[in-house]
Amino acid sequence: LADEPTGNLDSETSDQIMYLLKEVSKETLVVVVSHDPEEAQQFGDRIITIKDGRIAKDEIIQETYEQHPKTNEVKGFLKLSSSFKYGIHALRPKRLQLVMTSMLLTFSLMISNLLGAYLHFLSNPGERLGNGFQIQAIVQDLQGYLTQTNAEVLIIGTYVLLVGIFYVFLSISVEQRIKQMGIFKAIGARHHDVLKIFVWEALLLGFSSFVLSSLMAYTYLLDINKKFYDGLQVLSLYQAQLIFHGALSLILPGLFVVVLTLNTLRKNSVISILKES
Repeated sequence: LADEPTGNLDSETSDQIMYLLKEVSKETLVVVVSHDPEEAQQFGDRIITIKDGRIAKDEIIQETYEQHPKTNEVKGFLKLSSSFKYGIHALRPKRLQLVMTSMLLTFSLMISNLLGAYLHFLSNPGERLGNGFQIQAIVQDLQGYLTQTNAEVLIIGTYVLLVGIFYVFLSISVEQRIKQMGIFKAIGARHHDVLKIFVWEALLLGFSSFVLSSLMAYTYLLDINKKFYDGLQVLSLYQAQLIFHGALSLILPGLFVVVLTLNTLRKNSVISILKES
């Protein structure tokens, strides 16, 4: 059901949209509401004229439709600021899904931050505390709770969980917006214009989760050092770890969303995308 689908378009783009709808109508019922009688006569199979709330005329049009001649593709250009706004707007209808996913990502990153700080200390305990009799006691105390081997297994598990969460959320997000892809393609948007919108969404999710998890891990480690080690910097975040997690939080979702979106765009034509929706 299309309500004035060409109302705000120029004549060339209007023709392209109507030819597209005509192609769809070969297999699916398409109802178009329009104030353009010439457009109705050119593309309609049946025209129902309504006046003052009543059906004034109902006529079957003899099929005179011809295949749309090839025309130059409409070259759209989506500004970076506009794509950012579209990406933010697309997150609003799924706030609950976004919050739950962000919490899972934040938790996974925070655990990996804590485990990373623990393993970093075990690998070189004298780096922060210096050489002294307390170091061995602290190391033994820590390994009494969690051995180095178990910590390494756990941190690998958190990274696997992180990858899985990103992939599931972004797969669902792309699947839910197939119709939007079809609309953008129908009005001439290029692949990278569509990608910009999805990439902003992925980057926002990854960046917010990284920042929140880093702050939570930092606060938790300060509290541990204060309560158990008299304020000594036994466990702390280190620069290489933060850089790695920041890159992982941005590159991983960005890569996933590019692959998933391009796969959907290339696998389906504009018409089939709209039909599937």
